[in-house]
Amino acid sequence: MSESETKLEDRTFDNVSAFGSRLWVASRLGVSLDTFYRKRESLEEKGFPKPDPLLNLYNKADVDAWNETRRQIKNANGSSSTGSEAGPRLNAV
Repeated sequence: MSESETKLEDRTFDNVSAFGSRLWVASRLGVSLDTFYRKRESLEEKGFPKPDPLLNLYNKADVDAWNETRRQIKNANGSSSTGSEAGPRLNAV
C-alpha cells in the first residue's frame, strides 16, 4: 500500500482530529515516513514532542508549537505565531 493510499485511510488527517499518526507527523514536517523514523531520535533530542502515552499518537498542537520554535524569522511584531493576531491584517484598509 502506498503512502498516499494510507493517508486516505488515516483518520488523523481529518481536520477534527486533535492527534496525528506518525504518517501525519511526517507529512506535517514535509518528509517521508522513512525519513521521519530515521530522524526521530535527533528530533526528540531537539525537543520534538513524543507520542501521547495513552493514544500512541502525536498531539497536533504540540507538533505545531515545536515547529514554531524552529522559525528563524519572526513576524513584524516580534512573535513567531502564524495566527490571525500576528502582524497587520492585509484586508484592514
